[in-house]
Formats: sequence, structure tokens, C-alpha cells
Amino acid sequence: MKKVEAGIPCYFCGEGIIAPRNLRGSVLQYRDEREIPVEGDVFVPTCDACGESLLDEETSKALDTVLEPAYRRLRSERVQHELSSVLSALGITQGDLERLLGLSPGYVSKLIKGKRVAETPLYRFVHLLNANPKFGLHALADVAPIDDLLAATKA
Repeated sequence: MKKVEAGIPCYFCGEGIIAPRNLRGSVLQYRDEREIPVEGDVFVPTCDACGESLLDEETSKALDTVLEPAYRRLRSERVQHELSSVLSALGITQGDLERLLGLSPGYVSKLIKGKRVAETPLYRFVHLLNANPKFGLHALADVAPIDDLLAATKA
């Protein structure tokens, strides 16, 4: 795509002018998150009437570069909260939770410390487990060898 330096008529709505707009301070959907803040300068050709943006490969990469750190930070904070809540609600150890979820030893610790970022399926599953920990634990008992964890949570 040709760089848009000066305003040109919008070929989407026919009413506005397309000109570079700095997205710093905006909030965008990114990956599987609804709201990620744009914390750096990224200029995107945008229509002042309809809001249509023109993204080329270079602009998309610039947006990814700015959005990825904010995404990772937000995801890490949410996972830390969700994991801490589940551990507390169930009264189990990080090792128990790793076994329950089929994770490698030490993985929950890395998530809680922010050294790893949970992928979407794990994040969503932990969120669901957190919504009703006891129910989730009993539901998992149907597919995972966790009878000892069930006994421990009844005590």
C-alpha cells in the first residue's frame, strides 16, 4: 500500500479525508482481548468521517510491536489473579493444580510470577474453574485421576 502522508478523499465513505492518525492512547481489540491500550506512537491512515483505517504490512507490524507488551502484561496480571483465587478457593498447592490441569511441574509458579504468559485455552479454562471451583474440581474428576484432591477438599 502506498504511504498516506497528506489527506486524500476517503474511498470508503466518500465524505471524509484519510490522513495519518496517531493511535497512542486508543484502546483496540488485539488477539483475544477486547481492550488493549496503545501505549506508543503508531500512525495509521484513518478517515476523519467514517473512521475506516488503512493497514498495510508495515503498519500492522508497528501495531503488533506496540500492542504485544501491553497484551502480555494484561494477560499475566489476569492469570495471576485467577490462579491465586483458584488455589485459595480449593485449598490446593500449585503442584496439585498442575496435576489437575495436566501442566508441567513448575508451570503454575512461572505463570504466577509473570515469567510465562498463559495461552488462551488455559486462561479461559482457569477463568471457568475460578467461577465455580468446587464444581470444576468435581467435573474434572471424571477425566483426571484426582481422587486424592477431591478427598482433600471435602475435609
